[in-house]
Amino acid sequence: MKKFLLSLFAVMCLGFMANAETTFDFTKANEYNSAIDITSASVKVTNLTLTNGDFTITATKGSSTDAMWYKSNFSYRVYKGATMTIKSASEDMTEIVFNCGNNYFTAANATPSTGTLTASGATTTWTGNTKELTITIGSKQNMQFTSIIINPSGEMKKVENIAEFIAEASTTPVEFANPLNVYYQNGANLYVGDATGALLVYGDLDQTYTTGDVIPAGAQGTFKNYNGCYELLSPSNFGAATTTTTIEPKVMALADITTADQNEYVKLNGVTIDNTTLTQGESTLVLYNKFAIENIPTEGVYDLVGVLTVFSNKIQFYPTEAPKATSAITDITIDENAPVEYFNLQGIRVDNPENGLYIRRQGNKVSKVLIK
Repeated sequence: MKKFLLSLFAVMCLGFMANAETTFDFTKANEYNSAIDITSASVKVTNLTLTNGDFTITATKGSSTDAMWYKSNFSYRVYKGATMTIKSASEDMTEIVFNCGNNYFTAANATPSTGTLTASGATTTWTGNTKELTITIGSKQNMQFTSIIINPSGEMKKVENIAEFIAEASTTPVEFANPLNVYYQNGANLYVGDATGALLVYGDLDQTYTTGDVIPAGAQGTFKNYNGCYELLSPSNFGAATTTTTIEPKVMALADITTADQNEYVKLNGVTIDNTTLTQGESTLVLYNKFAIENIPTEGVYDLVGVLTVFSNKIQFYPTEAPKATSAITDITIDENAPVEYFNLQGIRVDNPENGLYIRRQGNKVSKVLIK
């Protein structure tokens, strides 16, 4: 019989205009149920009830084996067919966010008594309007919650722009009061920006956008710092584009790029490609063909368009379109009267080239030459 883990941890405030927050923190589970000894490795809890203020969470064990409270990961273990009921003694609940650990559930593997469950990776959101919600666990579901965030009826906290969203770093859902400009979308990766910065929206969306689309105000999600990359997770309420605008990539030099430029839509002119390394002068940058763009060369000097990202706290470049050659070998007719110029492989002009491989340009003709 397959076991199911539930870790109920931290119900936090969403910044309502007129509604108090309620927090259920399983690192302090004994404050909500004196029968739980948080210093013990494990305790049998046949039926768990946690009470804090106007809210009560009750979980049944499911099938035949006793449910268990585990100290190691502050988890509550139940089995198939278990139920979890959340009650409010006063205001209706309109949203409950389930943030999960290694084992998370989807809307298909849990059934709410009312409302709708929407899953996005390790986060599942219930929306509806009720004072009592019961969720029944599916027979093949292994769940391990890290937090359950209860929102009573009221207005979700708003942020004015991307910079405020990043500064808030809220793990509870917030709503954008401003529209967002679309830079690039590929599958579950959507890059957006406004006057204050850029952001990666990661997750399943009901909308498909193109560069220049304007997403109306009201988009919602939670903040995640993923290995140094700022992301919006559990996206919801992303409406169809209301209008379009002209979006030009920001022209940047490699020497000027820092992690603060992450998620920006950029153009890199005259950079040298050497397999997965970009070079411009003394500066280098990792090239990763994240979106499997066709015709990405392994060498040569090119103009590149793409997005900057951060992986393991280091900046990288993801191309979003095939590059345009700036110094590739071509067969364009030579202007025999044009002066000859030489550049090293980093694109720096060399007045007196000696012993090495150089890029030779005369008029419209560009070629590589070996000088001995």
